[in-house]
Amino acid sequence: MYFLLLLFPVRLFAQKQIYIETPLGKAYPVEHSRKDFYCITNFKLDNGNVKINVDSGYVLFGSTIKGVTEAIIIPIRSKVTGLIIDYIKIEGELDDLYLRFNFRWYKNYLSRFLKRSSFINSVYNKAIKIHKQKFRNYYHAGWYAIIPPEKTLMCEFSLKTSGLRIGSNFLNNSFFVFSGLSNLWNKFKDGKFTIYYPENSVIKDSLQKWLDIRKTAFKRICNYLRVSEKKINNITFYVFNNKKQGLLYGERLGYAIPDKFEIYTAYDQTPGHKLTHIVSYWINKKRINSALINEGLAVYLDQTGRNYSRISKYLISSGIVKDKNLKNLLGNNFRKEKYGYILA
Repeated sequence: MYFLLLLFPVRLFAQKQIYIETPLGKAYPVEHSRKDFYCITNFKLDNGNVKINVDSGYVLFGSTIKGVTEAIIIPIRSKVTGLIIDYIKIEGELDDLYLRFNFRWYKNYLSRFLKRSSFINSVYNKAIKIHKQKFRNYYHAGWYAIIPPEKTLMCEFSLKTSGLRIGSNFLNNSFFVFSGLSNLWNKFKDGKFTIYYPENSVIKDSLQKWLDIRKTAFKRICNYLRVSEKKINNITFYVFNNKKQGLLYGERLGYAIPDKFEIYTAYDQTPGHKLTHIVSYWINKKRINSALINEGLAVYLDQTGRNYSRISKYLISSGIVKDKNLKNLLGNNFRKEKYGYILA
C-alpha cells in the first residue's frame, strides 16, 4: 500500500513533548480533543477528475504540536462523482471522508467551512474508529504523525451504495482502490471459480481458456498435496493486465489470501503458484512460518513444467550463485536473494 512507512524510530524526550525522529523528519503524537468537534458545510474538493461535495456533516480533527494534520468527516449530505483508474466512473454518497494534510492547508482552506458544534458522542466514537482503521495508511511512524509535504492531500473515502473504498493523493490525481473491486470490474463465473477483470482486460476474450488452465492446475495441486477439492468451496481471481496496473490500484502483485480464497494476479503469472498457497493452507488451516518452504512448494507446483532442480544446479555449479547466497534463503533474508524462488 502506498505511503505506509515501516520505520524503527528513536524516541526523543523534550521538556513538554515527546516526538519521534524518522528518516522523513519528526513524527508527533496525535490528539483528538472533544473540543475539536465541528460542523462542516458546503465543503468541496475537485482535482479535475473527481468532485467531492459535503453539503453538511461533522468533523473531528487530529492535532499535533505543529498543527492540525488529520480530518475525519462524517457526512450527513454528500456526493462524489468522477473518473478514477482506467476511466472507471464513480458516483454515490459518502459513508465517510478521511483526510491527511499539511497544517497550512487546514489554515488556508479547510478552516473556511467550519463551525463549532456541540459534542455528539456517537459521531465521535465513529470518527475514532475510522482513525484507527486509516491513520496508518499515510505518513506515519506507528501511531505518530509525520507532517505531509505542503502540496500533498491524502484522501480516502467510502461510498455507501457500493462498499467501494478508495484512497488517493488527491492533488496529483493518483488513486488506488482498497476494497470494492468486485463492484467496479466485470465478473466471470464457472462453478467454484470467479474472475473479476477490468474493462480493458487482455483476457476478456479468452476468459474460459485462461480459467481452464487454472482449473487443471488446481486439480493437480490438490491431488499432489492430498487435499480434497471439496474443502475449498470457492476461489476468486482478481486479474490485472500487469504489475504496473496493480500498483495503480494499490496492489503489489501477485499474492494470495488463503483463508479468503482470493488471488490477486497479473494475467500472465504462473497458473499454479498462488493456488498452491491456498490449497496448502487448507491442509490444516495454518501457514508454515518459513518463506523457503512456502515459496519453494509454490514454485515446485507452479505448473509451468520448468525443471527448477536443473536450473538451480546450473546456477550453483557455474558460480552465478555463491555459497554465501544460499544463506539468504533462510529466515527473513529469503526475498533478498535474486534467485531465491528458483533455488527454493
